[in-house]
Amino acid sequence: DYIVFNHPAYPHKSLIKQIKGLPGAQLILQNGRLRMGQDTFTLLTYNSKGEKLKPLQLKSIPPDTIFVAGTHPRSFDSRYESFGLVHQSQIK
Repeated sequence: DYIVFNHPAYPHKSLIKQIKGLPGAQLILQNGRLRMGQDTFTLLTYNSKGEKLKPLQLKSIPPDTIFVAGTHPRSFDSRYESFGLVHQSQIK
């Protein structure tokens, strides 16, 4: 499923991303990839502005939050600490 939500980094925009993980899902960070269930996400080192990206450091998705991802492999999404998970209160 896809959701529309607000994100603090983009206060005047509505974002649309695909739900990839629900509360309780286990996250495994290994060899430049983030794995969750059957999905494996390649991690970028830098964003389009040349800023270093730090991968999400959680072992599982906490209650009331979801992991979202864009359809493009270079999408800025929940794979990264600076984007993070989406809290249910952000969903429109």
